[in-house]
Amino acid sequence: MSSPRELESVGITTLACGLAMSDLCTDSAKAMEIVDAVKEAALKRAAAEKINVKNHQVYVEGGNSNFEAELANELEVQDAWKAWYDEALDSVATLVDEPSADLKAAIEAAKAEIAPAYEANKDYAKELLDPDAGTKAGTKIDEFVKSIDVPEELQDQVDAIVALAKDDIANTTKNTKIAALTTKAIQDIETLMAADASKKAQALADAKIDAQDAVMAYLKENREAVPSELGLSIVLDSVVNIGTAKDQAAVDAALADAKGAIDQVVAASKAEVAGLKVTSKKLKATAKWQAAEGVTGYEVSFKLKSAKKYKVLKKTSALKAVSKKLKKGKKYQFKVRAYTTINGVDVYGPESAVKTIKIKK
Repeated sequence: MSSPRELESVGITTLACGLAMSDLCTDSAKAMEIVDAVKEAALKRAAAEKINVKNHQVYVEGGNSNFEAELANELEVQDAWKAWYDEALDSVATLVDEPSADLKAAIEAAKAEIAPAYEANKDYAKELLDPDAGTKAGTKIDEFVKSIDVPEELQDQVDAIVALAKDDIANTTKNTKIAALTTKAIQDIETLMAADASKKAQALADAKIDAQDAVMAYLKENREAVPSELGLSIVLDSVVNIGTAKDQAAVDAALADAKGAIDQVVAASKAEVAGLKVTSKKLKATAKWQAAEGVTGYEVSFKLKSAKKYKVLKKTSALKAVSKKLKKGKKYQFKVRAYTTINGVDVYGPESAVKTIKIKK
């Protein structure tokens, strides 16, 4: 058991508390209070020892010692303080005639709470008093560069930042400066990457605006051939496709798709039907024509020659249509045009030459 003088010498508590602990104690509540007092003193000492780690770094960097010696000393000191407080906590149980299970549990819990503080101090010491800080700093910078996707156009600038940082690190023996140089190199690379990303993002945003303007201009050039509902559909699709593009190549592809959709409509509007021929037999007229490439079907219209308006005889994918129950001796006119269904909308090509036929008796 630690004596009152020993407890006071390591800063566990006041001399009065030390004297209280030395008296035979049967008061479990008082014993619990002593456990809490020791634990708080141990944590307070750990905080003070963390400051001492930094002081030792300053001491070494002032040329008064070396990192190897001070690191070994600091690790020993942290272990010693931890052992002192563990012993002090264990001593509480020896001061009680019959320590309860709760008291024993409280002592173990206090020791478990103290331990991480001193382990953290040891890790802190290994960081601040590391004799290999320069080598590890270079490795840290290299690993950071490997963890990011450096654009080819920035590689030379990143290499220059790394080389300069490593040169500066090699020319100093101060771990504080090494840490600062390491942080600065990483921050400089991050700043360079962020600026490049921002520049590319703005360029992509501008490219998207230009591409959408190009879609609208191209649609305007072909507005006579493109039905309004199809034009709106193409524009809406292009807004989504261009807007969600991740890079310039995707923007270009979306623009090409939009123009391709317009070209498809324009091509459909120019699909001509050739070779219309109409024959008559038994009050029927049969119209035949040649196939047009890439179309969905054909719309055949007819009227009495004397009438003003045509009537749709039939929409068909075949290459002929028959009109029945015509009036004998009358003249009829026929015409045909191709149509292509695009997104549910029929796009019509130009009408063929009109063919006139007289119905025979």
